[in-house]
Amino acid sequence: MLMNLINIQYSTAKNVAIDIKINPNIPRFVYGDQKRLNQVLINLVSNSLKFTEEGSVTILVNLIDNKEGELNLNFEVQDTGIGIPEDKLDTIFDPFVRVRDTQKKFYPGIGLGLSIVKTIISLMKGDISVTSELDKGSNFSFNVFLKESDEKQLPKAKVKDTP
Repeated sequence: MLMNLINIQYSTAKNVAIDIKINPNIPRFVYGDQKRLNQVLINLVSNSLKFTEEGSVTILVNLIDNKEGELNLNFEVQDTGIGIPEDKLDTIFDPFVRVRDTQKKFYPGIGLGLSIVKTIISLMKGDISVTSELDKGSNFSFNVFLKESDEKQLPKAKVKDTP
């Protein structure tokens, strides 16, 4: 199931709601690289939480296309955070790029997360984009390809014998 691929668990002391909305047209069972997808979503959601003091972070998943069981899915991570200055949008996915708050608040990190996200999405034959407005939030949108499956076709977890 797609929810099994999206394995995000967060707790936050901030007043931030986290919502996941999956379009009902997406087949119930899908198969893909869970580790890569989780890494992308964890990085994007973590950034959204870091830069959002109150409001919400929403993950949306929509079906773009289904060609013979190959699903083109669009994921969006939206937040109501501080936003990204327009002059930084072209470089936000470059390594070591960090955006500072207009109030000079320090946010930890070295600026590799979004560069890694872009690389992972490229490896999954997808692409990523961002739109943002200062003091209103950001929207990261990416497409990836997953396979439609049924419960019988899902790979079984391998259990290693312990010595």
